[in-house]
Amino acid sequence: MIKDIINVAIADDHELFRKGLQTAFKSNSQFKILFEASDGIDLLSKIEFQKGKVDVILLDIRMPNLDGSEATILIKQKYPLIKILILSMYDDYKSIANLVLKGANGYLLKDSTGEDILKAIKHVHMHGFYGTEIVDNALASFHDIDRKEILHNFNKKPLNEQEKKVMKFICEEKSSAEIAEILCLSARTIEGIRLKIMKKIGVKNAAGLVKYALHENLNS
Repeated sequence: MIKDIINVAIADDHELFRKGLQTAFKSNSQFKILFEASDGIDLLSKIEFQKGKVDVILLDIRMPNLDGSEATILIKQKYPLIKILILSMYDDYKSIANLVLKGANGYLLKDSTGEDILKAIKHVHMHGFYGTEIVDNALASFHDIDRKEILHNFNKKPLNEQEKKVMKFICEEKSSAEIAEILCLSARTIEGIRLKIMKKIGVKNAAGLVKYALHENLNS
């Protein structure tokens, strides 16, 4: 269930761009800017200070000290429930696909309207992922380029319907306890299913599960 107010952090090294984003938020009381950060290190420090209050981060890729790609990995490791929406001027498919596979929950170009950005924030907060045409095309291109590697990494044993449901919820970043409540099972059972899936498809961690789900379109 969506909260009354979505707490947003903005990380971009261009002050004018950050100020421009503020204009979009002023007209909508459903969103609150918790803080702004000028680089990845500043962002991580302020997330820690806020202690679990951040819902969605608008994150630039090219930043000094710690860029958006590196920040995405670190944030997802330490704060997996935070949603990351990349805002960038770059439309390179390989970069977009890699960011999504590292844990980014969506990708928008910086020429997007304020209305589109607010829509994306709300969607990613409610549903866990905001898929646009550029993201779909990037993932398709990525899979074409790296098809041999992907097929080599994944042992393509079919998943049953229950396992597919669990995979879908994992992609939505739900915990074992949350998945258990939805499926009316115990958290221990969900953990067992998760381990069985990992063994079936030949991956060793959650990142591998998500990569497999994207490849097999199990996250839709």
